[in-house]
Amino acid sequence: MKIERIEGYVLSSPYGDGNVFGQPKGVKSIAIVEVHSDGLIGYGESYAGVYAPELFVKTVEFLADRIRGKE
Repeated sequence: MKIERIEGYVLSSPYGDGNVFGQPKGVKSIAIVEVHSDGLIGYGESYAGVYAPELFVKTVEFLADRIRGKE
């Protein structure tokens, strides 16, 4: 099976008062990656969404360009 498409999603919600260790912006985030092949769709979670949510989607896009079409 070849990888056809990879998408990254960040889900965030308000959390704490902005002074919570690991959540300095007052939001709690998770990151989900969705991988489409020519027969299946798979999902995964990344800790990058917790610590650097603003970078996650761009990182997935950067990596997707390098692994699209691979088996």
